[in-house]
Amino acid sequence: MSGPIVLVHGAQHGGWCWRRVLPGLRSAGHEVHAPTLTGLADRAHLLTASTGLSTHIDDVAAHLEAEELTDVTLVGHSYGALVVTGVADRLPGKVRTVVLFDGPVARAGESGVDLHPAAHVFLSRETVVDGIPVIPPSDGSSLGLDPDDLAWVRRRLTPQPARAVREGLPHSGTDRTSTIRHCFIRTQRADGSDSALPDRAAGPGWTVRTVPGGHDAMITRPGEVVAVLHELAELPPPDTAEPTHQHQPHELFDRTPAESATGGTA
Repeated sequence: MSGPIVLVHGAQHGGWCWRRVLPGLRSAGHEVHAPTLTGLADRAHLLTASTGLSTHIDDVAAHLEAEELTDVTLVGHSYGALVVTGVADRLPGKVRTVVLFDGPVARAGESGVDLHPAAHVFLSRETVVDGIPVIPPSDGSSLGLDPDDLAWVRRRLTPQPARAVREGLPHSGTDRTSTIRHCFIRTQRADGSDSALPDRAAGPGWTVRTVPGGHDAMITRPGEVVAVLHELAELPPPDTAEPTHQHQPHELFDRTPAESATGGTA
């Protein structure tokens, strides 16, 4: 059995968004953690003007340290992909696998704004609340949710600290993640189209899977997400297995990778 799985949510979400996948992963024998990042969801009261990407990397790194976690599979959904990338660079000895779930494949210094497929739309909503620049929640219509799930999500979305999407990814300056397996999960929309596969995740050394259910597939299709995360968490480290660029058996379409570094949008 692999080590623990740590699930990191995306922009405006919280640990709550993983609620439907937790039982399945635990039933499969995994220890699972779903922390909420500073300034969001039940931690919204901790938001300050200095809350940014570095804060969120600190959050998850501190969680790994405090819980004494090792051999971790780190899963970052959307904006959370930036966070887990930073954590893996900081604590490579604790991380077995990094899974970017419909999120950007970032390099040192790149921000969420740099990699967002529609950054101008996202930033057009920026406002200031109590002296803190934030991006208010969207209406959720792009998340691929049915009316009941959409209402459930809308009640829980909270403003995203603008600093978090503007701040560049900090990096140690050295390649410290060569012993970590890198995986990417694409999502399939209701119309049958797939989310973009970043060029950076399309080459050797990456394991790629696709799940149905839209950008928030952990809410809409938790069973499929559990199956893929279980599989990826069980893969051996890259130094003991050949790098793979595969697709999940139930994927319906093979598509040409988009010429970008972007994944999802939340």
